[in-house]
Amino acid sequence: MVFVQGNSVIRPVAFKPGSMRFTDNGERYGSTPILARSSHRHLYGSTNELHHQSKKPNMISSGTLDRKLRSASPMVMSSLPAQTSCKFRLGQQDDFKSSSSYSSYRDYRPSSKSFTRLSKRCSASEGSASLLDLTPSPSESTMLSEMETVLRDRDRELRHLRQTMEHNEQVIFRVYQEKENAWDRELRRIKAMGDNRLKTAAQKSLKLEQMLMMQTYKDEKKRLQEENERLESETTDLKKEIDELKVRLEETEWGLCQKSGELAHVKSQLKDTQSELTTKGHEVIALKSEIRELLQKLESKERRIDELEGRRLERSNSDNGGDGNCYDDQLEADKLCSLVGRLNEQVENELNKSNKLLSECYSTEDLQSLFPKKDTEADSPLEKFGELERHTAKLIRVLNEERKNWDQERLKWFQEKEKVLCYQRQLQMNYVQMFRRTQAFEAQIENLTVQMNVCSDHCTSSKNTARKTAATTVKTVNAIKL
Repeated sequence: MVFVQGNSVIRPVAFKPGSMRFTDNGERYGSTPILARSSHRHLYGSTNELHHQSKKPNMISSGTLDRKLRSASPMVMSSLPAQTSCKFRLGQQDDFKSSSSYSSYRDYRPSSKSFTRLSKRCSASEGSASLLDLTPSPSESTMLSEMETVLRDRDRELRHLRQTMEHNEQVIFRVYQEKENAWDRELRRIKAMGDNRLKTAAQKSLKLEQMLMMQTYKDEKKRLQEENERLESETTDLKKEIDELKVRLEETEWGLCQKSGELAHVKSQLKDTQSELTTKGHEVIALKSEIRELLQKLESKERRIDELEGRRLERSNSDNGGDGNCYDDQLEADKLCSLVGRLNEQVENELNKSNKLLSECYSTEDLQSLFPKKDTEADSPLEKFGELERHTAKLIRVLNEERKNWDQERLKWFQEKEKVLCYQRQLQMNYVQMFRRTQAFEAQIENLTVQMNVCSDHCTSSKNTARKTAATTVKTVNAIKL
């Protein structure tokens, strides 16, 4: 309420009470819902409260009075003296502290009648000197007493509400504790069930492992039994083979006794083979003579080749042109000479082989030294005789192979010789053709050089004449200008 000289202006002030956690007495109350029984609930404006207020004399209904007081509180506070206004403010603050939310304060909105009454009172009291010297009227004192009684009733209700709320909180806490205990019991039960299941699974796995071990043990035992049976059958087969070998050994001993009687016949055959070896030695000597003749022929051919090469070199030296082609032909001739040298080496190798064969043939004459002087042992003469027969057969085969190889080498040599001669003839023809071509090229080059010289002379003479004519024309032009 703001007073201005001559008129009054009322400005409503918005008020939002702060939610107090604790009251002046230190009692705790919260915003949890009321969960008490219906017998313990004493709400403001209920039938119990009306019955309680009807017993008090000289009091109006609490709801209307409360609204009137709240609507008239700003004006009353302004019109009252300082002490009463301070006391009223303290009671109003206690009332605001006891309220739990802004919704309880919304019921204290001032009515239009209270505002009109207060405005009349304020206009009547404008003529006073100061607001502090005003004295409260009896109606205002009664209103203050009524307000105090209402505030006390409200405090009692709030205390009762706090008690019921605390009781409800204890009940809720008890319920939550019981739920936690139930959850703990359920967790223990689930853990016990899980442990039991793990134990049963471990036992099952152990049983399965034991069964697998038993199965593998049985399989291994079966495999070893089968292997043992197989080894026993192999040992019986080996014993049978040993018995058969013993029988064969006895038969071979009897055969050796028979062969000792045949040894004399073998000795006679040995003498026959020695005579055959002497004849073969004569044949080898004849082959040596043939080889010598062939060597002589080779030497004569080589001499002829050397003569041909000398002639070729003389012709190549006599030729002045075609040096590059002559050099290539010379390389080819060198290759032919190398081929001839290889043929000579092959012939020498064949001669060495024949000499070795002859030495082996002559060494067979000493084969009688292999036989013992006395027939004390029957096995060794037979073995030596068999070796001698094999050796003689081998020598015969080697001699036949050498003859065949020699014939083949002779044919190859003749073929190579003919190829060399044909190649030499072709080289000679190429040399002649190259010589003729070089001579023709030289003649053409000489003709061209002569023609070039003639052309160059003609060009120089024409240039000189042109220069002379140009000089004369310049002189004439200069003379005309002058």
